[in-house]
Amino acid sequence: MCNSNNPRPTRRLLANALRALACLLIFWTCGVPAGEGRIGALSNFGDPNFAQAVAKPLNRPASEWREVFRWLQIGDSHTAGDYFTGEIRRALQARYGDGGMGWITPGYVKNQRNDVVKLSNAADWKTTRASRQPGLSSAIPPGGFIGSGGETGSGFRITFKNALPRQLMRVSVLQGNAVDAPAAAVELQSESDSARLAQDLGKAPWEFQSALLNLGEESLWLKKSESMPGKAPLIGGVHIERLSPGAIVSALGVNGAQIDEFLAWDEATFSAYLRKAPPNLVVLAFGTNETVSEKFAADEFASKLSQAIRRIRAASPAAILLVTPTDFRRRSPGRNSRANACGTPPANLNTVIDVLHQVARQEQTLLWNWKTWAQALGAHCGTSTLAQMHPPLAREDWIHLTPEGYKASGEMLMQDLLKLSRTIR
Repeated sequence: MCNSNNPRPTRRLLANALRALACLLIFWTCGVPAGEGRIGALSNFGDPNFAQAVAKPLNRPASEWREVFRWLQIGDSHTAGDYFTGEIRRALQARYGDGGMGWITPGYVKNQRNDVVKLSNAADWKTTRASRQPGLSSAIPPGGFIGSGGETGSGFRITFKNALPRQLMRVSVLQGNAVDAPAAAVELQSESDSARLAQDLGKAPWEFQSALLNLGEESLWLKKSESMPGKAPLIGGVHIERLSPGAIVSALGVNGAQIDEFLAWDEATFSAYLRKAPPNLVVLAFGTNETVSEKFAADEFASKLSQAIRRIRAASPAAILLVTPTDFRRRSPGRNSRANACGTPPANLNTVIDVLHQVARQEQTLLWNWKTWAQALGAHCGTSTLAQMHPPLAREDWIHLTPEGYKASGEMLMQDLLKLSRTIR
């Protein structure tokens, strides 16, 4: 019972109240089990691998950095544009060094881009979405695309966008066997170096073949070896790393993709990729296309997310981060002026975000809420408000962000991640 003449209980209550207020001000969830918490738009629902795989290396001073930190992001068009992941790549590499380009699509794909390399195809080289042309291979490779050509030995070129000092790099090519024939040998050629990869892949539909090349300010061609017989090769992707410490961000995005796209990848080949380039953090950024799907079912989406998370954990000790869709809007009927229309969110948007939270809590992952980021900027009408800012942070379609919007949100995710990492001791 409180005695009004005794100031100690009052002081204790005041201290507790101030502590609770401080927790709210830094977005930290007090009274939760160890390892859980929230910073800004980032929540940790007790990911069992976060402390070792992410917090420990990120807490290490840059001067003591002696390792490679790999960020692997899988998702839809927000990932395929590589603006969001491009900002994360810049932030990590500015802090810890450039570990390499990471994953590269096997050729140019319309309306997709890579922030660090430019891709161009030879005349008869095609880069095809594997789920839409199943006859090329018996299995869909990680990334979801297959590069292939005719008998002329054509291929594709990787041109580095940034000036690089010449150094040894490990180039790993995911090569596939065609349905009706063994693969041809792949030749790697730059202005200063070349290598021919082994031709015998065995019976596996896909296998990584690697070579060390001395690369710098130049282009790298991947094509059929002229000295070896056989059909033109099938290539599922390329992964390039330096032989030095640093950060690597790989963006495996497919325009229009839903979580089913990832689940359709050949599980054994994806596991092999996780062994080839072990990630510290795997990001699943799906949900945008689910919000507008007429076939959307919350329980089915939740089940598929859980399946995806468990597939990753079965093959890797990486931490896992789920990213919600942006708070995007559709124009209201009869309201053509963006300045006067707040727009309406898709019917499934809030349900999708709720399911992502529920699965993150159930499967004990991290979650970053893009909607929280927008609201912190005062965008209470979501992307319709972001599109009116100066400079605009959302595009005219009110679905995607501008490069400036992706940069700003990527910066915030990195800040949240570094702050959350500092709470782990």
